[in-house]
Amino acid sequence: WKLVYDPEANNGLGEITVQLNGEKVSLPLRPGAREGGAEFDRFGMVTFLRGGHHVEIYFDDLTYTVGP
Repeated sequence: WKLVYDPEANNGLGEITVQLNGEKVSLPLRPGAREGGAEFDRFGMVTFLRGGHHVEIYFDDLTYTVGP
């Protein structure tokens, strides 16, 4: 999977693109969406909180980048 944020897309309003198993969806931001000042600086996984279930997850080719 892949998640990309492009602040210049959508005529400068911004756009988030999500890709999973080769299928890509672009989500254009609405006017004013960035005014809240959200900061995405974490990654997490949450599973259902029910007993008796198992989850098998594989991560491959991970990269971590930091901007100024």
